[in-house]
Amino acid sequence: MLPNPTLFDVELEWYSSFHYLGLFLTVLFGVFYYKKRYSASYSPLQLLVFLGITCGCLLVGSRLLGMMEFYVATNLWPDPSIILQSPSKGQFRWCGSVAAIFLFVPLVNKLLGIKHNNYLDVLAISLCILTAVTKQGCLFSGDGCYGIPTTLPWGMYFPYGPAPSILPVHPTPLYDGIFHLLLFAALIVWDSKYKRFSGQTALFYFIAASSFFILVEIIRLNPRMSIGLTVPQLTYSLILLISLWYYKKSQDDRMSSS
Repeated sequence: MLPNPTLFDVELEWYSSFHYLGLFLTVLFGVFYYKKRYSASYSPLQLLVFLGITCGCLLVGSRLLGMMEFYVATNLWPDPSIILQSPSKGQFRWCGSVAAIFLFVPLVNKLLGIKHNNYLDVLAISLCILTAVTKQGCLFSGDGCYGIPTTLPWGMYFPYGPAPSILPVHPTPLYDGIFHLLLFAALIVWDSKYKRFSGQTALFYFIAASSFFILVEIIRLNPRMSIGLTVPQLTYSLILLISLWYYKKSQDDRMSSS
């Protein structure tokens, strides 16, 4: 959307800059919020290990799904070494990060001997910040993650970047940012006033975020598989179904034990 800025004659990439800024703000908020909200169970070493493994899940999961989507579009597998390359290389897919966290971070809890899911609740709230910020890297760089053409008054042109648009299109990264800022505020209120069991806030995040992404994919340009769904839609659908099942199971377990 905009040309890359320069700082002291050094060109900065919008995409990478927003990713690093988002990660920094996410970790900063997560540590602050957890220490303030759950000071009784605060363990700096546990939190450090948890954050390190979580960041690894974010990177690897995102790149693996990016590679899968590239294969769906081209029938070719990209170089696997891209998994460990810098953010400027692209091939990130947020659905892969969410899926990796959803599948592996609860296992990390057990491996660390953590008997609660408060880390997951704080992580879910923090992920709203990460999504809201990093998605704007797509918006400012115009890397092609915008939506289909639209005649709505807020349609935007993306004349710069690797995938410029000729027609006004849906600014889907902006939709992502607005939704996740609202979800961030809602989860903060829920976690502090209404949460009934450890992990409930995280489940609400997975349910709400998955539902949103399934719908917003309708106006994205991602390639569709033979079943008519995009790779993100299929991924988020699985996360949504498992989250709903687990939430119902947790509610039934609480009722049977009371």
